Amino acid sequence: MRKIELKSLLVVLLAAFCAVSFASSWPQTGNSRRPDTLTICTNYKSPRLLADTIRALGKQPFILFPAAETGDQRVFFMPAKATPCELRPEEVKDFIKYLNPKRIIVLGNENVVPAKFTRDLYRSTPIFRVECNDWLKVADQLEFMLNISGLGGQFRRLYEEFYSDNYRQTSLPAAPQVKEEPQAEPPAEPIPAAEEAAK
Repeated sequence: MRKIELKSLLVVLLAAFCAVSFASSWPQTGNSRRPDTLTICTNYKSPRLLADTIRALGKQPFILFPAAETGDQRVFFMPAKATPCELRPEEVKDFIKYLNPKRIIVLGNENVVPAKFTRDLYRSTPIFRVECNDWLKVADQLEFMLNISGLGGQFRRLYEEFYSDNYRQTSLPAAPQVKEEPQAEPPAEPIPAAEEAAK
């Protein structure tokens, strides 16, 4: 009887050790509690800017996938407070499970965020995909849905500055180069935001 109890205890301790080791290998989230919302976006101008605004005002993290036509494979986790860090593409699914957000918001249709980035996510978390070409309306609705006061107004100010002739790249936090959103047919060579603003 004691041998069985001892074996059971060892199994429990081993499982606990593995769980702690697994979690400690992930980057720091910058928050001690589970996030209410994890935003998923790709590195196109408007959704990236909206994800940054949600992060700044709502203190909610996001995962940044590469723009499809760049050939870039890098994925970045942008935590609520800590330093952004790179994730290996194959570990994103388990990292999201580790974060355990209450909901996941995907910014953009499948032209913007391809299904391959979301199809394998665990379905124990509600996933909402936002499909709309008017990003100002999206920001207004997410302010209401996510209860982030001032999100719509702040995004509108940043959006107008971002698309103005006087825009400078420093308006966005440092990260991989931001790309133009794809239209019905994504352009073969998207124009980087900084170059576009200089024209």
